[in-house]
Amino acid sequence: MKKYIVVVLIFTFIIGISISYIIFNTNINNNVNLKDDSNHYEESILLLKLKGKRYINENKLDSIKFILDKISPLDTSIEVKIFRLYNYLITNDTKEFERLLIECQSINSNDIFFLTNMGNILLDKNLYKEALPYYLTADSLSENKNVIIIVNLSVVYTGLGENNKAIDILTNAIVNNNQVSELYYCRAVAYYNLDKKYDAVVDLNTAIDLDKVNPNYYHLRGTILNETGNSKAGKIDLDLAYKYGYQVSE
Repeated sequence: MKKYIVVVLIFTFIIGISISYIIFNTNINNNVNLKDDSNHYEESILLLKLKGKRYINENKLDSIKFILDKISPLDTSIEVKIFRLYNYLITNDTKEFERLLIECQSINSNDIFFLTNMGNILLDKNLYKEALPYYLTADSLSENKNVIIIVNLSVVYTGLGENNKAIDILTNAIVNNNQVSELYYCRAVAYYNLDKKYDAVVDLNTAIDLDKVNPNYYHLRGTILNETGNSKAGKIDLDLAYKYGYQVSE
């Protein structure tokens, strides 16, 4: 009888160990799965944010909504704030746009994506003075002098009437980026504002050589040619501008 009890106890002990082992491994596996799921979720959010940034860089702002639909409304990262600002902008949700814009203007960040896009958003609203510090900071942090930042900074300077500053930064940028047509066009705008029409036409000729279908280049050159008495050539340029899709700014 005692032998039987000992055997039963040993058997029970072995079963207990086996059950404990199973439970222990199940818990470990569950924890691993939860960790894997968490990592997968974080990777998915990271990929969504990268995709959102790409949409912004490619000016596909209508697609931002699809990114926001998949991101938690509780996400307060600066990337998502920028996504929401663009979404409010294109959906004309003025109240939410202005609320979030004020909130974002209180953020102190050295993130170039945030700084550049805050500048872009403010520039879109013609808030040149407010956009200026964002572009200046982004430019100072950009190791390779981002051409897009330079172009937009020059637009801010011309908007503020500081055309010589625009010319200076564009001239410096052209040294290492002499195949970027937008740099010549922006400098032409600054020259035109200073009534240096010959210099403006020279830059516009270069811009058109580099990009033969940009309507803005033809429109400005056509306007200057008309103003300087060359109405025949001016008409040709203006016709080309409208052919390539020139739209009058509001």
